[in-house]
This record gives sequence, C-alpha cells and structure tokens, in this order.
Amino acid sequence: MKKISLCLTAAALLSGCNLLSKGPTIPKVQVKLPYHAAIELDGKTRKEIEEIRKKEILASTALKPMVPPDYFDNTRPIFKEIVDGRDWIGLDGLAYSDEAGFHQKFAEGPSRDSALIVNPFVLIGTDYAYASMDLTKDTNAMPNFGKDIWPDRVEFDGAAGTLRLHYSCTGSTPANRFAGVKDAFPLDVVHTNAKDLGFGFMCIPKEGLKGIELDGNADSVLQCDDRYTLFKMNAFPDIEVNTYYHRNASSVSFRIHQYPAELRTMLWRDVPDNRNDPPDFLVIQTWDNSDPSYHRDLDIDQ
Repeated sequence: MKKISLCLTAAALLSGCNLLSKGPTIPKVQVKLPYHAAIELDGKTRKEIEEIRKKEILASTALKPMVPPDYFDNTRPIFKEIVDGRDWIGLDGLAYSDEAGFHQKFAEGPSRDSALIVNPFVLIGTDYAYASMDLTKDTNAMPNFGKDIWPDRVEFDGAAGTLRLHYSCTGSTPANRFAGVKDAFPLDVVHTNAKDLGFGFMCIPKEGLKGIELDGNADSVLQCDDRYTLFKMNAFPDIEVNTYYHRNASSVSFRIHQYPAELRTMLWRDVPDNRNDPPDFLVIQTWDNSDPSYHRDLDIDQ
C-alpha cells in the first residue's frame, strides 16, 4: 500500500506532523482498526468500566506503545468522576423518545458513551448534540441511526501521524436529514480519548473544513478537557446520568451542510505556541453519502 502523508498545518493547510514530540511513542504502523459496537454500562462500577477499557487497550498490540507506562497504575482522570451503579444515556432512549417520554426511556439500550470507552484509540469521537430525537416520527431514519457518529472505517497511519475516520451516511440519518438547511442537525466533537492518551490541546482550523460549519471557537487552540462525570441534564433536571462532559470553553459542535464533508482536528501533547505549530497528531473525519452499500470494515492488521 502506498504511504501518503496527510498532515497539513493550519498555516499551509496543516503541513507536517511533529512526530518527535514528548510522550508515549506513536508506533510507525499502518493498521485498520475495528470499531466496536456500544455496550451496556448501566449499574457498573467505575472499576468495572476501567477493566473494560484495559481489555480493549491490551487487545491492540500494534498501538500499545501509545499508552503511557503507568497508564494502569491509578484511575485515569477521565474516569475519576464516574459514580458507581448509576445509569448512562441509552441509545434507544436517545433515538426513540421525545421530551415527554425521555424520563421513562433515557437509559434503554446500549450506553451512548460506551462507544469511545471500548474504542480507546479513536482519539476524536462524534456524538449527537441532542439528548432526545424521537426518530419514531421518521421511520427512514431509525435503521440508519448512528451511521453519522460511528465510523465504518478506522485507519491509523503512525508514520504520517494521522488517524482517518470514515462515516457512510447513506439513507436518512439525523445529520443528513437536514444537511444543507440553515439549522442543520448539530454534532458534538468528543475528545475524551485524546485527553486520556496524553493529547492535552486541540484545534480545528477552518482552512481544513469541507461542507461543515463550526459552532463555537474551535478554530483556536483549546484544551482537551472532556471527562465522564455524573451530570444533571439541563432539560431534565431530575435526571442524573454518567456521561461525557466538557466545559463551555472546550465545547465544540458542528453541522454538515453538504457531502462529502471533512473535518480535521490537530492534536498536541503540550500547549503549542499558536495554532500554526505542527500538530503531534492529526485526526481526519470524512462523511460521505454516495456509497450505496453500508458495511463495517472490522478486519485488523496487528
């Protein structure tokens, strides 16, 4: 397979990743990673969730050099605020409840946040910005739920310093039902995994956007501050769930307006001098709705 470097800096549309940065080694390998399906986390303890995470990390022999040597010595900062035994937002509750029914259904189905917990090397994730969507009103969208937030291809290129995530948004998904309209469906950028593996800072330069509108200040350097915590939901103050949370200063959302769409996130381990510094790693996310056959490429070359 021909190796192509895709790292471009913000100054020259993202040129050259800093592969000599401090921190755990980025292995110079090219691998396809599996993207594991979400699992149920309701009622689990923090220790049980950490064991699930450890199992997935140890299973990927090719990428274990990215993990700090003392990774398993203590509770990871992203997990410290998890409260034992509590519920998590469920995918069925998220997809199939309106605001009136969310109280009864919010925890039903596999836990939304588990997708990134069981896929530790997907450094940047995507999630729906809304807590309830009631897709029962759109029967075409129900079978396609998740295609716009869960990649069907994950390709790691350590030599180039890139991670490519591809999403096949065929059919009617929450993101592409409204693509092209002024108030397109918002998606969140989730950086718990980047933070957990030692990348403390990020930037999504506007120069690298295709078919996407950013909300917030992601075009500047932001701290990766996402973590899992017990959260009282603003719209449903009587519901407390374990979920990912980010401060307003590090909150990033975006809207897809046309396909193919592309978003590039530059990651640094230490605070860069400015957004034009070469990143330590680059995550490239691409959404496409032209492929008529949707499938998950789960083969892995370790």
